[in-house]
Amino acid sequence: MNRTLAGQLAADVEAIEFYLSRRVDLRASGLESVLGDLPTPSLTVVGYGDGVRPGQVSTVVDELARTALRSGRSVELTSGREWTGVARASAMVGRRVATRLPSDREVDASKMLGEMASAGGSLVVRGLDDLPASGVPHPARVVDLWLVDDVAGVEEATGVDQALTLDVSPMGLRRLSRQKMCAVVATVDWRLTQRWRWEREADAVVEVGVDEDGRAVLGDGHDPVRLPPGL
Repeated sequence: MNRTLAGQLAADVEAIEFYLSRRVDLRASGLESVLGDLPTPSLTVVGYGDGVRPGQVSTVVDELARTALRSGRSVELTSGREWTGVARASAMVGRRVATRLPSDREVDASKMLGEMASAGGSLVVRGLDDLPASGVPHPARVVDLWLVDDVAGVEEATGVDQALTLDVSPMGLRRLSRQKMCAVVATVDWRLTQRWRWEREADAVVEVGVDEDGRAVLGDGHDPVRLPPGL
C-alpha cells in the first residue's frame, strides 16, 4: 500500500470514482447512528470538555466531509485549528495521513481535489492561513454541508468584525443554515463558551466524552461511537 500522502490521495480519488460508478451510497457508519441524517437546514453542535483532545473531535468533521464528498455533495469546511493544506488533506484522507505532510507544506492536494470534484462532490476549505480574507460565505455557491471545526479558533482568526467575516456565534450559524439551506455541524469547546446559548439555537447537540478505557466517544446513549485518537 502506498503510504505517501500523494499516494493516499490518489487512492481516495480512485475509490470515490469506483463507488460513484456503481451508485453505492456511502454513509458515515457509526457516526450516522449518533448524528442522524443531518437534515437541511439544521445546526448540529458537537461539544466537548475536559479529558478530550481537540484532534479527536476533529475526526468527526473529517469523516463527515469524506462521506459527503463520496456521496456527491458540496462541502464547505472552516477550520480554526489547521492551516488550509492540513485541513483539506484531513477531510480527504484522514487526520493521521495529513499529519505526515512535508515540512515545506508542498503537496499536490489541489490537483487531487480537482479530480475529486470532477468525480462527484466538491470541497472548499478555509484554514487559519486564509480565514480573515475568505471567511465570507460565497453567495453563489450551493453548499449541502457546512462544517466548522473549533468555533473559538475560527472566531479568533476572523476577528470581531462579524459583518465582514463568518459569524460563528450560535445565532449566526443557525442563520447560516437557514440562508444557505444546508446542514451545519460545529465543534465547540464547552469550557470556552456559554453552553446554554448553543443549546437554545441548535437543532441537535451531541457530546464527545471519554469511556471507561479513556477513549473518546461520540454520543452518550446505549451505543456510543468510539473516535480515533486524533492529534
